[in-house]
Amino acid sequence: MPEENPKINPDQELSQVARGLAHEIRTPLSTVKMNIDLLKEEWKNPKDERERRTHNRLSLLADEVRRIQDIVNLFLNFARAGDLKIEEFDVNELVAEVLYFVDPDFREKKLAISRLFDPAAGIIRADRDKLKQVLLNLITNSLQAMDDGVGELFVRTGVKDSERRVIIEITDTGPGMSADLLGKAFQAYFSTKKGGSGLGLSIVRRIVHQLGGDIKIESEEGKGTQVIISLRREGPAE
Repeated sequence: MPEENPKINPDQELSQVARGLAHEIRTPLSTVKMNIDLLKEEWKNPKDERERRTHNRLSLLADEVRRIQDIVNLFLNFARAGDLKIEEFDVNELVAEVLYFVDPDFREKKLAISRLFDPAAGIIRADRDKLKQVLLNLITNSLQAMDDGVGELFVRTGVKDSERRVIIEITDTGPGMSADLLGKAFQAYFSTKKGGSGLGLSIVRRIVHQLGGDIKIESEEGKGTQVIISLRREGPAE
């Protein structure tokens, strides 16, 4: 009797396809980038208007190549969200580490950060690096949403459901979102940022779901935005 085909894990299959696609794109893209850089070097001292236009066009092409590389990397991160390394760690320590990393950027924009960590949040089982990626993405979004010197970031941890779930709340006092934009926030390739890929929040949601958690965004125009992440303390369901 012929053996049944082995069950294919959709996440692993997507990750394999993404790696292959990224390799196929990166190889010729690297060649294009290298040749653009060589041409820019040849035309770095333009002698007339025509040569200046040529140099400017080469600079524009170089910027577009970098943008394509960033999109490929984001897509690869989206696909790799299913590749998890589960370990135990203190969620408060991780959040504090992320805030320490972004603190110089907030200081530069003269924005405040308020921290409220619940000791009961404590130890969870999750992919530490993936959760760190999620928090950095969300906090960076908040940073970009607020004007220099006007705004504050509030980060809180807590517990619910008899401490079986850990909560991380990220709240900013930025401009907020309309109901229409809020409904599209997690939609892949949707972005209100100039030059944005629209994959950032899609990656965030995918990772949180892979960790067995939930994520929701509450926002109102003129009243800021709050992102609430809820994670199972014991980690993703087997």
